[in-house]
Formats: sequence, structure tokens, C-alpha cells
Amino acid sequence: MEALAGKQCLVSVKRPGDANYLLAVCQTSLTFTPSRDENSTPTKCGVFKDVGPFDATASIEGVVMLNITTGDNAISWSDLFDMIKNDVIFSIEIVGKDANSDEALYIQADTCKFNSLPLTAPEDGKATFTGDITFLNPSEIVTNITS
Repeated sequence: MEALAGKQCLVSVKRPGDANYLLAVCQTSLTFTPSRDENSTPTKCGVFKDVGPFDATASIEGVVMLNITTGDNAISWSDLFDMIKNDVIFSIEIVGKDANSDEALYIQADTCKFNSLPLTAPEDGKATFTGDITFLNPSEIVTNITS
């Protein structure tokens, strides 16, 4: 038994026209949130509770990297910025590998958008970004977690 470390989970994106997924470079944190809202409906017999439709979001944090070349198979913050600015729908792939480099976690979807992409550049530290991602069609999400 082993724990999957966050640094072992990488997020890649594929824009329309990209042949392959591109790594959202130097990711430092990932949160994937599948959810359903609770709905309460008052009736003559009391309150009826149910859950709403399935939804999902993801949030990534990373370090801004410079001088990315084509051979790096990665995407820069500037490219991510262009995606949010131009309202680009993209595919996402989240892969976590265990200590043996075997795939232990896999999450993939084809219709996602960024809904925020803050950039932080402290005076005495590395420039970082956070990307909040919405899954536009959560029912298409494919997952696999090996045990």
C-alpha cells in the first residue's frame, strides 16, 4: 500500500489543433471536485430532499516557467491566458503515477474551459498561477483509479 503524492499528478491540456496533450508545466497542486448540489422542495408532507445534476470542477496551481520550447511538450502561462481570453474549449487529462511510474490515477474530459487564471508574482519568490477549470459536460468524464 502506498499514498499517491500530489507531485505525482500532472495536468495536461489539448487545444483544438494540438496533436498531443501539453503539460501545464510545473504544476504544484491539483484539486478535482465532482459534486451534486442538494435540492430541497417543500411539500404538504414536509421537505423533500434530492440531489441536483452531476457537476465537476478542477483547480490547478503551478509555477510560471520561461523559455518553453516545442520539445518540452508543455504549455506556458501565456498560452493558458490566451485560452481563457479567447474562450477556448479544450480537453484535459490528469494522470497520477505511482512510485513505479505505473498509472495510478486517470481523469480525462474533452469539453472544458478556464473560468479564472490568476497570476501571482511576489517580490521575493517565484511567479505562480492558479487555474480554475469547469467541465462543460461532466457526464463525459472518464476516470480510473487503480487499487
